[in-house]
Amino acid sequence: MRVNSLNVLSAPKENSFSHEQVNRIVDQLLQKNFEQFKIEKNRLIPRTRVERVWSHLPWNRAESHQSVRSLLNKLHAFYEKKIGYNGCLPRSSKDFFFRILPKTDSTLFDRSKISVKMQHCLSPELHKLKNAKSVGVDYAIAQAKLADALGVKPRISKKGWTKALIYTDLTGREIGIFKVARKKIDFISRLQDLLGYRIWGFNKPAYYCRSQGALPDFFSEIAAASVDDFLKYALIPPTTLTTLQDQLGSFMLWVHGGRSPDSYKIQKNCFYASEIETYQKFVVEDFLIGNIDRHNDNWFYHEENGHISSIFAIDNANSFLEKNPSTQTLKGKWTSFWARRHQYQWKEFRLADIPLLPKIKTAIKKLTPLTVDRIFRHIGNRFPKTLDSDAFFSSEMRAKFYQRARVLQKAGRKTNMTPRQLAYLFSDKAMQEFLNP
Repeated sequence: MRVNSLNVLSAPKENSFSHEQVNRIVDQLLQKNFEQFKIEKNRLIPRTRVERVWSHLPWNRAESHQSVRSLLNKLHAFYEKKIGYNGCLPRSSKDFFFRILPKTDSTLFDRSKISVKMQHCLSPELHKLKNAKSVGVDYAIAQAKLADALGVKPRISKKGWTKALIYTDLTGREIGIFKVARKKIDFISRLQDLLGYRIWGFNKPAYYCRSQGALPDFFSEIAAASVDDFLKYALIPPTTLTTLQDQLGSFMLWVHGGRSPDSYKIQKNCFYASEIETYQKFVVEDFLIGNIDRHNDNWFYHEENGHISSIFAIDNANSFLEKNPSTQTLKGKWTSFWARRHQYQWKEFRLADIPLLPKIKTAIKKLTPLTVDRIFRHIGNRFPKTLDSDAFFSSEMRAKFYQRARVLQKAGRKTNMTPRQLAYLFSDKAMQEFLNP
């Protein structure tokens, strides 16, 4: 039985429909044998000119696009007008938003036209959080879930090899970064890493993080955010565990307006005391978690009145090392440089030559074994009951974390200890010589 496409395309001249017309149009759009359209790569698109000849449909492809665009906009306008005080929508609204729009190309319907009020009607989570004082990570996750359900898919980050997903809201504005667990390392990948380390001396940073089969990046992200929360430094954007597209992972809130540390502002000669304190807090925290991939694209800063007001450390997936980089490799220092070339790159700036402030020294002197135990308990509390943080933290990870804490504790008792000097304590040999001269 053929569907009469004119029933759909011949919309009334006024800008509104009746409930009966809307229900009939949506039902026809949901039928796969609808003459004006076809499903291709999970998208609802107009048929080509040749395909339409036999159905006696318009030959002009642009005219067909315009008809579809006009129809979808009128349907959306109808639903926007029908939002009741209690957020109720007509029966066919869910079919339109959650079954038709995900199969419709963005050139045929612009999702940014969907009002905030409509978004709250479509998403119970957004409706619950609409009265929040600030837009936090939970609100961003609800926005990401709604955007994904309406056909706005995340894009894969071009930076790094973890293939993080960047989620946007319906307007295309970035709202968060989502990371899932890496797949198990196969034998070939393990062999490549082994040869790369033993022969050439350079490899992926993850070589130092996990020797087990699974490499759960998002565990490191949650653990790093937990350390930041314990220290109360507010250096890592809000990060939490969540499920998106049926995958468990970490979601980090997107921070807008950041400036690259390569900017001349970082390289100036004179700094405020607040700038030095913010920078040294960042140094202490990054050294404590042992991030081996802290290059200058993985942190940025905000400024107020011409000086640094805050620093944000992103991409903490390669933290909590099981083994430290070594200067004793097959070909000497050159290969060691390649193995740790991204670690602690904050040491390249002039701020790194300023001795640790008394306030920072007082804080790091308190990193006793008992304090480190409290940090691990705090991390465990951030993990859901279904996930055991002890399964992630191996005995080697814990040992290296305690070792870095002891180094920081002794650095707090040193005179004129600088971040640059701290950055060069990256190997087991250097740490042992520092702790036991």
